[in-house]
Amino acid sequence: MTSQYLILERWACFCVDQLGVSPEPRGLHGLPPLTLLCSHYLTTVGVAPAHTARFNTALRPAIPKEDQTAEKKEINDISDKWHEVRLLSREEAESTLDEEWLEAYNRFYKKYDEDMEHMTELAGKVAKILAPPLVKKKGLKQKKRDAFARKQARTGATAAAK
Repeated sequence: MTSQYLILERWACFCVDQLGVSPEPRGLHGLPPLTLLCSHYLTTVGVAPAHTARFNTALRPAIPKEDQTAEKKEINDISDKWHEVRLLSREEAESTLDEEWLEAYNRFYKKYDEDMEHMTELAGKVAKILAPPLVKKKGLKQKKRDAFARKQARTGATAAAK
């Protein structure tokens, strides 16, 4: 699975666990509508070095290291380094990373945290729309009180009109 699908899966679990919103029913492409609505906010590709595929498949064969150009080797080295950096905890990152990588790390997680806060707010609003609060049914005594109030209003209106 790609990282975007993992983020979407985590978001769906967050909706169910924290907000009480079910990501069902399934919508377009089998993904929950709430996930589809929110997925574009969760991508943080533009704030950190690009991440290349970690596993090679028959559809995406890797060029052997000795056949790669210097530019391609540099890109792969940066990508491998970012893959390691991205998975560090905040304390480990502050203690081990140099200034440039720490800045990229902080930028990435700042954007991620902002997006999660925004999506939490948005999910709360969507939850109110999808499952509005139900009004409790009136009991027999409340119906009688309302009928008596209407009757009193009618008799008061007719008395005032005379």
